[in-house]
This record gives sequence, C-alpha cells and structure tokens, in this order.
Amino acid sequence: MNKNFLTLALLGCLSVSILVSADEGAQGARKHMVRGIAAIEIAKTPGELQEAADEFRRATELDPSLANAWFNLGSLQTKLGQYGAAITSYQRYLKLSPNAEDAQKIQDEIIKIEFLQERVAKTTARLGTWVAADGTPYRLTSDGNHIVLETDQHAITDNEAEGSVPLVGKMWIKGKEQVKYDLQASGTSLTGTWKHSPLKAYVCTIPEESGEVSGEIRDSEKTIIVRHTRMKYMAKNGGSLFGDDYCEEVKPVEKKNSETLLRGPLPNGGIMAILSGINWYWPGGFSAVELGWTGNLGVSDVNPNSPAFTAGLRAKDKIVSINGVEVKTLSTAQEAILLLRGEAGSEVILNVIHEDQEQPVSIRFKRVKVPGYVFGQPWIN
Repeated sequence: MNKNFLTLALLGCLSVSILVSADEGAQGARKHMVRGIAAIEIAKTPGELQEAADEFRRATELDPSLANAWFNLGSLQTKLGQYGAAITSYQRYLKLSPNAEDAQKIQDEIIKIEFLQERVAKTTARLGTWVAADGTPYRLTSDGNHIVLETDQHAITDNEAEGSVPLVGKMWIKGKEQVKYDLQASGTSLTGTWKHSPLKAYVCTIPEESGEVSGEIRDSEKTIIVRHTRMKYMAKNGGSLFGDDYCEEVKPVEKKNSETLLRGPLPNGGIMAILSGINWYWPGGFSAVELGWTGNLGVSDVNPNSPAFTAGLRAKDKIVSINGVEVKTLSTAQEAILLLRGEAGSEVILNVIHEDQEQPVSIRFKRVKVPGYVFGQPWIN
C-alpha cells in the first residue's frame, strides 16, 4: 500500500491513498479519488467543491474500506456546511484508522462540527413568521447571528402618528407601513438598526425614520424583544371649497420609547383564513372605528377548499372562542393568533357567530398547513 499526502491550499491538508489492486472496486475507487483531487485543485465555487465531494463519495461506495476517501469526503462536507454528513464521514475514517496519527485531531474536529451543527439548528429554528403583541406579522430571516425582521403590515397607533382633515378633525391613518429590524445577536443580546417607510396620512406624508435598536432573543421562550425610540408626528391636512386638499403641516411632536415583543416562529398549521379585528374594529352602523385590539376577532375570507370551510366557517363570521377560550378575554391580538395556530393536522374547535345570526355555533376541524407571511399579500392564518 502506497500513501501519498497532498497539501491542498483550499482545504488544508487532505490525505490521499491510492491503492494498487487488481480488484475492480478498488481500481474504480482509485479513479474517483484522483478525480476528486483534480476537482479540488480547480474548485472556485461551492458547486465545484460539491463536485469534488461527489467523486470522493463514489470512491467510498466502490471501496468502503478506503479510509482516506472518508477523510477527504468529511473535509469537503465540513466546508460545504453539511455537518451531519461530515461527522459520519469522519467517524467512518476513525473506525477504519483508529491508530492514525491525526486521530485525536479528527476527534476534536468532530466536536467543533457538532458545535457548528447546533448553531445552524438554532438559526433554522428561528426562521419563519413571528407575530408582535399588536398582531403585526414579521418575516424572520437569518444568517448565523445576523437576524432580519421585516413587515409591511404595521398599523399606525396614536403613539406613532396622528392626522387631521378639514371639517372632520382627527383622522384615522388607515395605511400600513413597512418596518425592518437589522439585528446582530451576541448571546441573548441584540443590537442593530431599524427603519420604517414613509407613510401617507391622507395627502400628507409622514417621513421615513431610522435609528439604533437593542433587545433580547430568548430561544427557550420563543420570544424576541426589540427596543428603540421613535418620533411621533402630527399631520395636518388642509383644504378649501374650491380647490384640492393639501398638506398644511407635518410636525414632529416628541420622541417616544417603543418596545416590541414578538413570539414565534408560528406553527405551520392554521385555519386557512384571512382575519379581521386584529388592528381595528367597526361595530357597524354609525359607530366610530375602534383602533387597536378590542377583543373582537372576525373572518374576512376563508379558503373554500379548507376543512374550516367544510365545517362551516364563512367570511364575516365572528370568532367567539378558540378551544374553549373566549376571545374577548384575550389581552392582545397576538394571543388570539397563537391560539388559532398549531401543528398541521391538530384539531381546533371554534365557536362562531354567522352573519345575521345571534347565537354562536360550534365547529370542529383539523388545522392545515398554511403559507408563511409574504410581503404584498394578505396574511393567511
């Protein structure tokens, strides 16, 4: 048996074993080992590294006793972020070469890879749709400790902006703004920046704003808290009987502290409906719109192909209780959404009041997989 050790600039030191044997499997394995080495020497992209890994994998298939093929495969899998596969390959190498000079080094490498694997699992577990206390959905993406939270569904509160129009007085700022948190995690601490998009208040425009943000991420509790200061604006719209309405003034009023508590990621199961009552509620008739969460949850639309529709859920239904919990007793829209969501296939029982009826009816059905929150589209729960 001849051993040839090649130093590869891209991956460090990879050992190569070229076996001379009349056995067809060993000869084929030798061929793929050489092809793998050639692929590494010219590799410049992850795709080309994957091509090299495929060659070493083929070598192990043809000759499972080829220890150095397992070693080289493990090295490439580590570089490609295929941590579970890399651990398996290195373990096979150690089993075949328990007395190798680098055995302790490889054992330490496995420990490092397990740590990286845990970090990836933690990052992956955070991905998806999160919901704020006010019911705003956020899409969380992450690259390691870099976390981005984004939404285009944030409803404006009186703490953030107020507007007025001629003759009527105070106006309801119905439009929703985009908000983005760009965060870096260090342990449980978060730091970074935030910004919100410009927002129309009738003909006036409340300007974009940005600043620094701090907070915490608590994976065990599935919560994220972000804190920052935000300027409150007053938008005064003007007009006349013979001309177009115009923006008379947009005035900063005061800086206010803001804290957002998010929970997530939401389970993948839901009722496949678009909800109403999350940010505002209109009792009907000549009543004024009530802003924020009021303990009233309704259905704007429901997928006609869903189990919920088959069970009797309809648009304009009012949801009275969720699995026995009365909606009016919930203190936030977030609580209502968390009760509605669950694992796909799990059962949910809703008491609802249909339009033009007074008494609630109970419907029972299984949750189905719902899509994650997507920018520019209605949020389906």
